[in-house]
Amino acid sequence: MKAVLQWMLLAVVFLSVSVEAAEIPDGLPELEMRSAIERQASEMYAAGDLRALDARSDAYVDDGVRTSSGLWVSGIFASGVESAIVDPRPSDSAGWDALERRVKEWAKDSPQSPLAHLMVAETISRRAWSIRGGGFAHTVAPDAWAPFRKHLERARKYLVSKEKVASGHPQYYATLVGLDTALNVGDAQVRKDFDAGVHRYPNYYPLYFAMLNHLMPKWHGGPGEIETFAKAAVDATRDLEGEGMYARIYWFAAQNGYDDTLFLASFARWDRMRAGFEDVIARYPDQWNLQNYAHFACQAGDAETVAKLLPRLQSPLPSAWQGRASFAECRRLAGQLST
Repeated sequence: MKAVLQWMLLAVVFLSVSVEAAEIPDGLPELEMRSAIERQASEMYAAGDLRALDARSDAYVDDGVRTSSGLWVSGIFASGVESAIVDPRPSDSAGWDALERRVKEWAKDSPQSPLAHLMVAETISRRAWSIRGGGFAHTVAPDAWAPFRKHLERARKYLVSKEKVASGHPQYYATLVGLDTALNVGDAQVRKDFDAGVHRYPNYYPLYFAMLNHLMPKWHGGPGEIETFAKAAVDATRDLEGEGMYARIYWFAAQNGYDDTLFLASFARWDRMRAGFEDVIARYPDQWNLQNYAHFACQAGDAETVAKLLPRLQSPLPSAWQGRASFAECRRLAGQLST
C-alpha cells in the first residue's frame, strides 16, 4: 500500500509533464514511431503515472491507432510498458517476488484496467522465461523445467481469472495463445482461444502472429499448417486488409525462423505474397514496408518488382536488408534487366 501511495503522489507531480510528453508526432517513419511509443510508455511508467498510463492505453485500443506501417499502437505501447517493468531484470527470486507484488498492487488499485492485469501475467511469464532461457529445449537445464511451467501456469491462471476486464485489450488473446503454446495445452485449446480473440478483434496482427508462432516447426506445426493458416487469415481480414495478411504472415515467419530460406523451406507463394505487399503499401506506403517488400522480391528473384520499387526507396534501412539479399545485391539483380 505504501508503494501505491508513493506512485499516486508521483502521479500528481508528473501528470502534466508526462501527459504532454506522451504525444507522438504524426508522420514519423515506422522505426522512429515505434521507438517513440515505447519511450512514451517507459516514461509514463517511470513517472508512476499509472492512471494516465491506463487512459492512454485505453485510448489506443478504442481508437484503433496504427503506426506508419500499419501496426497496432496499442500492442507496441503494452510491450513498452512490459519492458519498463522488468528493466532491470531481477537477478533472483526475491527480486521477482518484489516486482510481482508491485505490479499486482497496480492491478489491485485499478481493478478495471486491462493493461494492469495484462502486465501481471506478462511479468510472471517473463519470470518463467528468465528461468528457462530462450534456447532450444535441449539447452535447458533439467531443473529449470518445473519452475518454468509453474510460473507459466500461474500467469495463465491469473490472466483467465481476469478475462472480463483484461480482454478489453486485444493483447489479452495474443498473450493467452502464447502461454498456451509454451504450456503445450493442445491444439484444440489454442484454437479455441485464438478464435475467441479473432471474433472480438479480427484485425489485430499480434494475435495472428502468436498463432503463427504456435504453428512454426519449432513448436507445434509445419509448412502446411502455416500455409493453410495464412490463407484463412486473408479470408478473415480481406475487407480491411485486402490480401495483405498473406504477406504479413510470411514476413513474420521469415523473421522468426525461416530467414533466408522462406521460399525454400516453406510453402510461401511469391505471386500471392507480392499481391499481399501491394495491398500493404497501398494502405501504408511507409519506407519500412517498401524496403521489406523489395527485400522479399529480391529473395524471390523477382528482378522486375525490385526494379519497380527501387526509385521509391530512400536510404536503405539496415534492419530491412539482413541476410544474403543485401541492398547492393538487389540493385545488381534489378540492373540485369537492362543488360
